[in-house]
Amino acid sequence: MFNRIKTWLNKPFPFYETFAEKLLVPFYISLFIIAFEIVFNPSNNTEIFSSQLLKILSYAMITFLIASASNLWLPKLFPSFFEIENWKVWKMILFSIIKVLVISIANATYAFYVDIPGNDIFFPAFLLRVTLFTISIAFIPVVVTILWLEKRFYKKNYKIAISASTKLESLKENNAAHDVFEYNGFKIALKRISYIKSDGNYCSFFYENNNSMSKKLIRITLKEIEDKMTAKDNFIRCHKSYIVNLQKIKKIAGNARQYNVYLEDSDILIPVSRVLSKSLFEQFNLAQ
Repeated sequence: MFNRIKTWLNKPFPFYETFAEKLLVPFYISLFIIAFEIVFNPSNNTEIFSSQLLKILSYAMITFLIASASNLWLPKLFPSFFEIENWKVWKMILFSIIKVLVISIANATYAFYVDIPGNDIFFPAFLLRVTLFTISIAFIPVVVTILWLEKRFYKKNYKIAISASTKLESLKENNAAHDVFEYNGFKIALKRISYIKSDGNYCSFFYENNNSMSKKLIRITLKEIEDKMTAKDNFIRCHKSYIVNLQKIKKIAGNARQYNVYLEDSDILIPVSRVLSKSLFEQFNLAQ
């Protein structure tokens, strides 16, 4: 059980990709808070509706501003933690908890000094009460948001992957028979290469050889190979460890976590980096 939970927590998770997404999610959560407060009135506010609505809008605005600022600025302040390639489920949960705690502190401060000034409640005790109250309200929208993100990115990635796979069928032959890759005594026709995988300071070339797949390991970095192939449109780096021949791709599949490339006449599955996927889909004039 523990291992299953650990595995799930370490799975990749999609992060907000665009400026609009970073604002829309907090906006929807704020709308949920407004609706929840109006319908259920969990704070048992007995004031007239207009006064209640003003206060509800104030707390919703606090939520929106803090959540939006967190989505926009924390990734810039802590880029290593928010690396898209290393964004995991546990990071998303931790990120959500931090936002809820900061919102709780802001709500408590606003309530203590503005909403109900002059009360004789001890602030730390009041803060604890507001924090527990905020967490109880935030639990549902946080869970819904995570599930929504999972579904949204799956739908988006799946559609793009299907379109890319369709366009693969119309990919034209760009490599002539005489185009070759040559380095330190190793020479091979580009059209025979299926993919190249990095092994530290070495790279393995996987290529067709008499209707079977052969492998050649040479001392060269993937970056050096990438530089040599910049003028060859049929080769693209789709992952930090892989360069693939577009003509050898059978299909591209995608889900909420990532894209994968399937090669012709092979059961090899090559991951597509979320950072480098843009370069791959630009080859097919597809927007992510």
